[in-house]
Amino acid sequence: MKWLMTLVVAIALVGGVFIGRASAPSAGVPTLKTGVSIIPVVACPTTGAGEVSGPSFVPRQLTIELPTDEAAQLAAYTDSHYRLDPVLAPRGWRCGVSVGADGGRSLDVWPAREALPSTQNAAPATSVEDIAAYAVPVCQGCVAQMVCPFFRSAVPLYANDEPPCPKSRPPQETVTIEDGPSTGYADLAYVYDAPNLDGSIYLSGGSNPAWGVVRFNSYGSGLPSSNSLSCVLPQAESVLCGAITHYFALRDWGLD
Repeated sequence: MKWLMTLVVAIALVGGVFIGRASAPSAGVPTLKTGVSIIPVVACPTTGAGEVSGPSFVPRQLTIELPTDEAAQLAAYTDSHYRLDPVLAPRGWRCGVSVGADGGRSLDVWPAREALPSTQNAAPATSVEDIAAYAVPVCQGCVAQMVCPFFRSAVPLYANDEPPCPKSRPPQETVTIEDGPSTGYADLAYVYDAPNLDGSIYLSGGSNPAWGVVRFNSYGSGLPSSNSLSCVLPQAESVLCGAITHYFALRDWGLD
């Protein structure tokens, strides 16, 4: 099952999955250099039953730990009222945010001259590009759909929901796990689908590779929650996906 409110992660040393601690997205993404840069902030059109109205202040720039070369190609995208932590994506692209009545959020960023992708997978040989983030703070069935295929601790969330928890993923998919004890309280997974691999990542399957990260908050007394990000760009821009996924993984995007 693809992630468009359905994401992936893994929990055993099988099929290219490594459980352990990773300081950066290691699933097919180059290691990032360090640096401090200033990038522009973009307020995206925001819709949905949970949209906040009234005046807002959106800063024009964001100071970020990112090398100059990558920073020059990226912008920080947020909602119209700056309620959400920014998501990094290529500069000059179009974007949109949706906020549900139950607090669920989504943010899409896509090339300016193209339409927003409307399917969950890219057709073979197509060169779809997209950055997409999703957050599920309340809906337990939605949380289970996002994380269940690989975080087996999410199986009980499916007790009263249909369809049953998916139990498989493409064997060629690469997943690197950061477990909860090493991150503090959340399980994280970095996911990579090679070109033409119709994997778990939203819009994988086309000629561009797809990288992703998913968070499963299941520790503590509150309800389990989850968020995810997918980054689909040409292989030559893999370092940008490294920056985009790493920045996302460091934040509880859409869940605070």
